[in-house]
Amino acid sequence: MRPTLNLFSTLLFLLTAANCIAQQQVSFTYDVSGNQIERKLVCVNCSILAVKDVLKDIKLFKNDSLLTGRHFLTYPNPLKEVLHVKWSSTDQSFIIAIDVFALNGVRIYHKNYASNQTETDISFLNLNAGMYVLRGIYNDGKQENVEILKQ
Repeated sequence: MRPTLNLFSTLLFLLTAANCIAQQQVSFTYDVSGNQIERKLVCVNCSILAVKDVLKDIKLFKNDSLLTGRHFLTYPNPLKEVLHVKWSSTDQSFIIAIDVFALNGVRIYHKNYASNQTETDISFLNLNAGMYVLRGIYNDGKQENVEILKQ
């Protein structure tokens, strides 16, 4: 009986130790339309050294749109008739144009915007059901793409 107890204790110790190893994961937050609005790097059971590694990893996201203040929201998605598009603008970064492309690459919509505009509505009423790609073009040349499903 005693060897079985020692074996059980050893096995329990090994399983507990395996679960205590630091685990890192990325956690996402979404708005009601399903758009990603926040990304967090989460460290479970981390030591101080592991936390330093997490901080290094966060620097990899430095140019990410979620950390630079660029927010480009589309809703509803999927849609039936009209797509509402909202974005945030700063003095340094703002949307100058929006394009919509069919999956075959044909541009079916283009409009330029002033630096103080922060929203628009795009009609999909006369378009066939299917997937489309909406492209927001910023004044610094960067682009953000969103896949849109028309029902």
